[in-house]
Amino acid sequence: MSDFYQRRRTAIKDATALLTFFLGYVFAGAFAWPLLKAELDRGDIVRGLSYILATALITGVVAGGIGLEIGAALGCAWEQYHRAHRADSA
Repeated sequence: MSDFYQRRRTAIKDATALLTFFLGYVFAGAFAWPLLKAELDRGDIVRGLSYILATALITGVVAGGIGLEIGAALGCAWEQYHRAHRADSA
């Protein structure tokens, strides 16, 4: 039995999860910037960096998890679309 659909669904799911993790990680920095700035103004650079790092990592992981679910749905939709069009042409 061919694993054509399983590999494509997994690739779609993984690529979507990676993209959303990256976007969440990058854009979280903009929201965590005020925390870093406030701690830098107080003179505590370590706490400020830990805030921005924790915010970015947590946001990235949550966004990646959401992307994993979206990617799974996109993979299933792609498979149904592909099977339907393949059955029409056969």
